[in-house]
Amino acid sequence: MGNMTVVEAGAVPIVEDKVIAFGGCVENDGMISWVPADAPGFVPLNCYLLVEGRAGMLVDTGLPVLELQVIEQARRFDLDSVTIALTRFGEFDSVGNAEMLERVLPIDACYALFPPRDYLYMRGDAQPPPASYAFRVFPDDGIMDIGSTRPLTVLNTRLKLLPTAWIYDHATKTLFSSDAFSHVLTDDPGTRTVTDEDDRTTPDGVLRHMLLKWDWLAGADTAPIRAYVDEVFSTYEVETIAPSYGCILMGSALVRRHVEMLDDALLEVGA
Repeated sequence: MGNMTVVEAGAVPIVEDKVIAFGGCVENDGMISWVPADAPGFVPLNCYLLVEGRAGMLVDTGLPVLELQVIEQARRFDLDSVTIALTRFGEFDSVGNAEMLERVLPIDACYALFPPRDYLYMRGDAQPPPASYAFRVFPDDGIMDIGSTRPLTVLNTRLKLLPTAWIYDHATKTLFSSDAFSHVLTDDPGTRTVTDEDDRTTPDGVLRHMLLKWDWLAGADTAPIRAYVDEVFSTYEVETIAPSYGCILMGSALVRRHVEMLDDALLEVGA
């Protein structure tokens, strides 16, 4: 993706003053491995800044092709401390700009499902610098917070290829779903959100995307995964699904529709 041109979409407020999406869009030219080659439109590429007072948490850091956009968007926020949470520590859309963001954000810690330091420094020619902040594994109980007042729950999801975390923000009812629910493209490169009123996603589109992203599901027993997804959305009230790529799903009605389409796709694959 290094030769792709990113269409600047700017930082997008998802929940005002609480959740901001960094990133942009790239046109689907048939070369993006996780998107059907014939799917028309643009692919949103996202990472997220959660803000609570003077503290922040950055959920993923975006693909390197987004470096200039993400750094410029991050510079606009004056915070005392920022924690990085990597949902898929070995994947470029998760760790791609972490090394560069160290230069513009007051990072105090970085969390992942495994010790993350060895996966961050891959962009420069020099040896990794001495650790200037803490590198940590997500807590065993899955409970984190932003600024000691805003609780988050880290979920070791079962819908994955590599070790993957979903993160639920209780204050905004937002689920950061990493590479899941990433099946919605946009016709407008300046738009990275979708609502129930303008969603055109079809069940077949969800199924095609799912089998392209997780081809191991073909012929698998999907009952445990379906039960897990149902448990998550029964336990947590989700009004927004924020994936690492694909449109951000806004509104509880749209969330329910996409959960149902995902469940139907898993059921069909399992059959």
